[in-house]
Amino acid sequence: MLLNRYVKTLMLSTLLLSSAAVAEDLFVEVSAGYSSVSSSKSDKEGSITLDNKTDNSGSSFMLKAGYNYSKDIDISLNYQRVSNDSISLNHYYTQLDYKFITTKQYTPYIGGVLGYSKLDWTSKPIDTTKNDYNANSYTIGAVLGITYLINENIDINMFYQVSYGDYVTSLEYQTNESEIQYNYINCFNIGLRYSF
Repeated sequence: MLLNRYVKTLMLSTLLLSSAAVAEDLFVEVSAGYSSVSSSKSDKEGSITLDNKTDNSGSSFMLKAGYNYSKDIDISLNYQRVSNDSISLNHYYTQLDYKFITTKQYTPYIGGVLGYSKLDWTSKPIDTTKNDYNANSYTIGAVLGITYLINENIDINMFYQVSYGDYVTSLEYQTNESEIQYNYINCFNIGLRYSF
């Protein structure tokens, strides 16, 4: 499947990145926070009333492995899980950050993300067998964040990230058809970064 191929490519890229980089330029990070996913329902034929109201707010968890390409540029490979009461999203993506000011303690940055993602329903919106409970999409997004230096190896990283994807799930009940579409994923995370 396309998702498996993307995961294998991501793992191979991580190995190549690790072998090509000097160990002191590598970093790993773990973060968690709040997420919100925008959704809309459109009726194609008739109308379907959902059993469960979709909940757009939830949590975000992220793992990151990266390389300090230069004083101003970081490149990373990321895994992010966004989940709420209705859905879960698994993101696999690359991120490029530009550090526009560097001080001894604080480093603000902006960045861009590009990757692939899978959406799965964790609770069915309607109890029928003719429904799509997952969807895949390429994603693109932007990041705004700041790191705070604790010591020479550890930073606190706070960031806001918005991603766009085109996830569409279809619902059918008797002669009625509807679609639920998810587009924007907003996350605010706080985490720890360890630099080697």
